[in-house]
Amino acid sequence: MRTIEELELELSPVQKKAAWLLVQNDLATNMKGEKKTLEEIASECAIDTKTLYNWRKTDRNFIDYKNSITDMTLDDFYSEAMAMLMKLVRGTSNNGMGSIKALELYLKTTGRLINRSEISTSEGERKSKRLTDAEVSDKLAELNEMLN
Repeated sequence: MRTIEELELELSPVQKKAAWLLVQNDLATNMKGEKKTLEEIASECAIDTKTLYNWRKTDRNFIDYKNSITDMTLDDFYSEAMAMLMKLVRGTSNNGMGSIKALELYLKTTGRLINRSEISTSEGERKSKRLTDAEVSDKLAELNEMLN
């Protein structure tokens, strides 16, 4: 995947502005609850809504750039998310009762809990008897007799 700097070289200043506005708008629902319409974002960028739509749906450079911005923005919230997770694990935000689900998530996040499936077979089951050429010929002859 290309770096954000490489993607920026492929986009116009208006596309970069639109991408930032879209990311801020997507995250606004979770932070402030205020969201702009796509028409408002397009107007702020001095483009029509159809252009913005096409960039969002068909322009691979624009899509990758917007996703990179989103990843970068969300990385900033990692410590906050982990702090909230620890409150749930400790039970300080849940009537003094720790959350088992939060504990499981913490252990998975830190790599201490891994979902693993193991399949074991016995050696006897794995090895099948190989037939000789003569045995194969005999079996084929039997099958031919059954068909005719």
